[in-house]
Amino acid sequence: MRRWIWVAVVIVVAVGAIWGWPRLRAAQVERAAAAIEATDDPAERVEKAVAFLTSNTSAPVDVVRRVLAAGVRGASDQGGPEAVVAFCDRLMPLQFCKAARGALLTSLDGALLESSDPNAVARANDLAREVVKTGGYPAMTYLYMAWQHSASESADPRATVDLALAGAALGDSATASEWPGVMDRAYASLFAQVARERGLDEAIAAADSVVGKTQDPLVAGSVYANVYRLLVEDDPAGAVSAARSLASLSGFKGSSVMNDVAYDLATRDLAPDVAVELAEAALVLAPSRYDSVLVLDTAGWARYRAGDHAAAVAHLSKAFSMLDETPSFGNEIVAHLVTSYKAAGKTDEAIDLLALLVARSVDPADPARAELSALLRKRDGSDAAMKDLVAAKADLGLSPAPDFALAGGDGKTVTLAGLRGNVVLVCFWSYG
Repeated sequence: MRRWIWVAVVIVVAVGAIWGWPRLRAAQVERAAAAIEATDDPAERVEKAVAFLTSNTSAPVDVVRRVLAAGVRGASDQGGPEAVVAFCDRLMPLQFCKAARGALLTSLDGALLESSDPNAVARANDLAREVVKTGGYPAMTYLYMAWQHSASESADPRATVDLALAGAALGDSATASEWPGVMDRAYASLFAQVARERGLDEAIAAADSVVGKTQDPLVAGSVYANVYRLLVEDDPAGAVSAARSLASLSGFKGSSVMNDVAYDLATRDLAPDVAVELAEAALVLAPSRYDSVLVLDTAGWARYRAGDHAAAVAHLSKAFSMLDETPSFGNEIVAHLVTSYKAAGKTDEAIDLLALLVARSVDPADPARAELSALLRKRDGSDAAMKDLVAAKADLGLSPAPDFALAGGDGKTVTLAGLRGNVVLVCFWSYG
């Protein structure tokens, strides 16, 4: 019987070890990573990061990325891009998984592109080509590298396009909304280079060649948007034709790209019907609240340009209601809404909005004040009512801020109640 008891004990201990060791190890790795991130001295942080990554190549990818990022920050604080390159090169011989290695390559690539050394940029271009040729990296690797290369005037545009094509081809749902913008920038850098070196006609011919060879709406839409930008100054008719092609393209999901072209059309008062079509299509695809506000502004302004003032007011009123900031006449959405109100004959609504703007402003020369005065004189024959109108809006929709008590820099306690009557700026900030 005793023997069976000992066997049971051994089994329990073994199971406990099998179950508990990975969790214990994970906790140890997490604590070590957090300690590296909390290290203040940049040089010490770099060395700790190198030591950790050398000993933990199979650590969870998110932990590797965190420690890598901490090391990159430390190296950057020490000596800028060149120090980051040196830090990454110390890690290059390590055998990481593809996801972790992709994060390392992205960091190295970014530092090389930031360097003022032409040889470093050439190395970044070679690195991009190698990543495309090797394949197998997460979509995020191609995404970040394509963004970095498209932002560099010295990077090889062809390598940038290849990175974007390779990443988009993975069909990664997590990055799907990013690829239209990345592809747009990649082809922008390519066609700009062709235009500089061989002229505008050659750039347009290169764009036509790309469209003729592709079945991918992502590529075609990016090319049409760039043709529009290339032509709009010197050949407005050709630019409008490219915009029409973009508007009629089936399967293109680049909300921001369509919005960009639509807004430019509306601002130039060029083909407002195409601007409306593009903006409405972009609105359906807008991936976030922030994007929706921007596209609603574009759609409203395009409708205004097209003479549909009621629809303009509807779009712009919705955009205004979604603003997360204190409204001001300097905000284009607000200015567009006031203009559309006036065009739609909604003078009272325009006056109410302007009174709110003036009530929220601390600038005595705010242009909203002059605009309000002019509208009141037009409606009432004088602006005598302005003071009362503004006063009535002063506290509209506002609630008292919660009081607080904090130690000031001089050690004295500061309370919000003690600052009553003053303009108070509360600044929130953090690292990260």
